[in-house]
Amino acid sequence: MTGQVKEDFLSRFAELGVSYDAGCISFRTDLLDLAELLEQDEHMEFFNLKGELDAFTVPTGAIAFTLCQVPVVYHPGAEDRIELLLSDGSAVSVAGCQLDTDITSKVFSRGGEILRIDCYFSSLS
Repeated sequence: MTGQVKEDFLSRFAELGVSYDAGCISFRTDLLDLAELLEQDEHMEFFNLKGELDAFTVPTGAIAFTLCQVPVVYHPGAEDRIELLLSDGSAVSVAGCQLDTDITSKVFSRGGEILRIDCYFSSLS
């Protein structure tokens, strides 16, 4: 990557509120441009951790991106929380907007245990 590409890449993650500190990924909406939230449902395609083209619907009022090939969706919510969809079909709920070190390492390892991260923010409601 050129310097400009790296700078654009890093600044985009900052705008999306993704940060990494003390082994934990955190999500925030402080710099998110609310005009980027979808005005209608949209189809999102991405390459999953198996290298296959995958897709899902991003709902109205949300925004989505990938982090280490794991889709992350920001939704409006009554409280700040994270829902993790796991490869065994189960879901895990996390209070607040930070993943612990164990979950963070699973995202970064790209092992396929975490299929999707849904973040709910009261600031988007």
